[in-house]
Order: sequence, then structure tokens, then C-alpha cells
Amino acid sequence: MITNERQHRISRAEAKRFEEALAHADRQGEHSEVHPRLQKAMIDGLRSQLDELREEIAEYEALRQGKIRKRVLTSLSDLPTALIEGRIVRGLTQKELGKKLGVAEQHIQRCEATRYAGVSLERLQEVADAVGLELTKTIEYDVSTARDRSKARGRSASAASSMQASNTPTAKQVGSKKKPSASAARSAKRGRKPSSQA
Repeated sequence: MITNERQHRISRAEAKRFEEALAHADRQGEHSEVHPRLQKAMIDGLRSQLDELREEIAEYEALRQGKIRKRVLTSLSDLPTALIEGRIVRGLTQKELGKKLGVAEQHIQRCEATRYAGVSLERLQEVADAVGLELTKTIEYDVSTARDRSKARGRSASAASSMQASNTPTAKQVGSKKKPSASAARSAKRGRKPSSQA
């Protein structure tokens, strides 16, 4: 991404060099000493790089001219790019943004080069305010996870109650237990062990 006029000038010069290299490769054509497949691969590589450069140049120029008016954020990681684009659209140089924030131009250059990595949320908000960025993105929550947890809780509660039911003796099981003999009951009251009966 081109972030300032210096990079824009360098990119335009690079694009011109790629165009000249492509024209030279086309002129050589079949007279080249390079194998035709290798020649084609080299030309394709040059074209691909030239296309990328042209795209970056066109995007920077469109931002600078105010032709791009908004960006849809699909992730928080898009925010740093939106801050840089917002500065360019506003017509602010990195030096002018630095003055507004009370920092040096080099600090802004470093922040933009690293896409504001490690910068606090408060500072990001200050940059957004300085470049006139208006954030209206709606946050959407992932409710499917909440539903899954709710279903899982329902399943585990159901499993727990069925386990409890299987461990609870029935009335028939309770009634079928042998009652202690009368002598065993008397011995238990006195605190003695009942004598074993043959």
C-alpha cells in the first residue's frame, strides 16, 4: 500500500521501468537466447508485478482525489488500513497528522509501516478523530456458539437426571431388602455386634 507522496513517486518510476523491461522483452521475442518457456515465465512475472504496482498507484490516486469515500470493515485488522486511507482522503500528510497528534512525522511513518501494531486503542481513536474517520460498523455476535452451549447444557442435565434415576432404588427394590432379625435389632440398640446366626 502506498502511504505518501514519496512512495507514490517511487512506485510510478518502478512501473515505468517494468513497462520498459516488458517492451524490451517483447521486442526480443524469438531472437532471445533464453528458452521460450523461461522467456514467457519472465514476461508473465513482469506483467504481474506491473499490474500490482498499477493497482496500488490507482488506489492511492483515487484516495487522494476523494473518489473512494468509504470502506467496509470485515475484521478489526482492517482498521489500520482504514486509518491510513482516511488520512490520505483527508489530504493530510504524515507530518501534518503528527502535528495534530503531537508526535513526529517519523512516528506516524513507523505506525503506518507496521499497520499500527502495538498501538493502544485510545491512540487509534485519536488517529480516527484526527483524520475525521466515522465508524458506523455494526458488530455481529456469534449466537450459534451460545445456542450450542445451551443445547449441550440441556443434554448434560438430561443425562444427569437419567443417571440419577437409574441409581435411585425403586419401591420394589426397597421393599425386597431383608429386615434384620429381632435379636440383631436388640443387639444394635445395646451397642453390641449381633451374634452370627448359623
